[in-house]
Amino acid sequence: MLHARDMVRAWATDYNEELKWSQEIGQVAKVYPEPLEGYEMAKRRKFTDQFKAKVALEALRGDKTIQEIAARHQVHPNQVSAWKRQAVDGMADVFARGSRPEGPSEAEVKELHAKIGRLAVENDFLSAGLKR
Repeated sequence: MLHARDMVRAWATDYNEELKWSQEIGQVAKVYPEPLEGYEMAKRRKFTDQFKAKVALEALRGDKTIQEIAARHQVHPNQVSAWKRQAVDGMADVFARGSRPEGPSEAEVKELHAKIGRLAVENDFLSAGLKR
């Protein structure tokens, strides 16, 4: 009875390829000693926020199709759709932040500092009374 390893060795010898048997998964894997000629990894492109916003706004306008926008800006149509969806999802946050300030106002900060001071004095007074 032939084992899978023996069949792999015979196949590798017939086709003059270097193959290795993996004990962990029980499968054959090709081994490439050096990178294949003519094949290079493409570098990942990074897009600025302004570029994404520009493309998303163009998609939201609706005067061109997603495919036309993607071809014009040399990106994948799925990327244009994703940026458009992110723009629509984040739009509510833009208007929510505009109606109220980001942090506490100056008056609230002063009031809270005064309250902290009063509580610190009360705490010192009461802790001194307990020590007697």
